[in-house]
Amino acid sequence: MDMRLDWVTLTTAFFLLGSMPVEAQVVPLDDAAFVLMKGGEEVGEERLTLHRMGLGQDARIIGQSEIRMHDGSEMRPRLEATPDMRATTYQNKFTGEFTGEVLVSRAGRRLVARTQTASGESQREYRASDRTVILEPRVVLLYYFLEPWLAEGDATLTQLEPRGGSQSQVTFTRVGVERVRLGRRMVEARHYRLDGGGPSCHVWFDDQGRVVALEIPDEGFRAERRTS
Repeated sequence: MDMRLDWVTLTTAFFLLGSMPVEAQVVPLDDAAFVLMKGGEEVGEERLTLHRMGLGQDARIIGQSEIRMHDGSEMRPRLEATPDMRATTYQNKFTGEFTGEVLVSRAGRRLVARTQTASGESQREYRASDRTVILEPRVVLLYYFLEPWLAEGDATLTQLEPRGGSQSQVTFTRVGVERVRLGRRMVEARHYRLDGGGPSCHVWFDDQGRVVALEIPDEGFRAERRTS
């Protein structure tokens, strides 16, 4: 039995039993593993699950993942959003060279970020709109929540990076449809580019809005969906 995958499964089950009525509808949206590479060498893995819980306007989108790096560092991000994928709360627990936790919650037109590390606690507030997204560059899970803008082709968004404490304007641009190699297979995917707020990021989605691959060329980073 894979204990890493069990953590995600058990956490999801606990959340469901603890906070949702028995009759609530739970729809799985994705359950995937990504190999993480730096300079062409495998450096870690991210395993994630994504569910829609509840019905209608009361529904919530819950995404969570476990990221384990070969150097021993770990992250456990979890994001909750409205049915149209707008973030309402975000939590990330991280260990390694830096250990701590960041928690972001929406309060009206603001996002309140609280960070706790060995050196203490801090809190910051950010303006937020319906076009504000929470992104940490190498966390694949968070790119799923760009799905509302896939149909727009080109979109200007506000990116909040909680751990770095930064907020910036970014452009989300459709590049085209391409065939992407995943291991020994080739799959057709929609290619998008995210510019602004740091190095350009490229992300590929399948026709169901699921992430296929993520790449930050300037950092030599690539996350690739594992195939069976």
